[in-house]
This record gives sequence, structure tokens and C-alpha cells, in this order.
Amino acid sequence: MSRIKELKYEIEYKGYIPSVDNMYNYGRGRVYLNKDVKQFKDDLMYTFLEKYTKNPSASDYYVEIFAGGLRGGRDVQNITKAIFDAFEGLTYFNDKQVEDYYVKRIKEKILKIYFYEYK
Repeated sequence: MSRIKELKYEIEYKGYIPSVDNMYNYGRGRVYLNKDVKQFKDDLMYTFLEKYTKNPSASDYYVEIFAGGLRGGRDVQNITKAIFDAFEGLTYFNDKQVEDYYVKRIKEKILKIYFYEYK
């Protein structure tokens, strides 16, 4: 039996989408987030907060991601971790609550993200 999904958040981001193939840098005995990826996650957070208020839910989510404007034929799957991390504390408490997702490359230079809450 299929679970009922309700669209809860719809995000459109037109900014720069960095390569997340090397999401983390290493140095001085520590691991840290790549500067471009950190900026990307911050931009997604601010884009969310322009339209919605921070209201994390304990529900599970299904997420659809339509990604355009990826440079150099980058793998569209690689951006999911950065996106899921960016919305922790905004839509859900932990990205483990993303039960399922769909990702597709599109021609339009935009990133569209749809969060569906399972009921």
C-alpha cells in the first residue's frame, strides 16, 4: 500500500551549484567543509527562510530534486547530500528522515526542490 504524501515545501534556487565531488577538505589534522559547498548550503537555507519559517518535523519525507545548470557534466546524484544537509533543522530534524528521493537533471538553469511529508 502506498503512503500518502503531502507537498509541504517548494524551493527554487537560481544561484551557483558547486561541484560536491570534493565536498570536504582535509588539513591540519581536521576535516572541514569545502568553502563553495558551505556557501551553497547557506544560500539554500536563506532561500528557504525567505518563503517559510523554520519548523522541523519528526515526519518522514519524500524529496524531488530537479537540477539544472550543473557544469562539466557533473553527476546529478552528488548534490543530494549537500541539499539534505542544508535543510536539517529547517524541514526535518535529521536528514535520515528523507525516506526516499528522486533526482533528475533538467536543461533549465535552476534547482527545484520539493519536500513531501508522509502522512
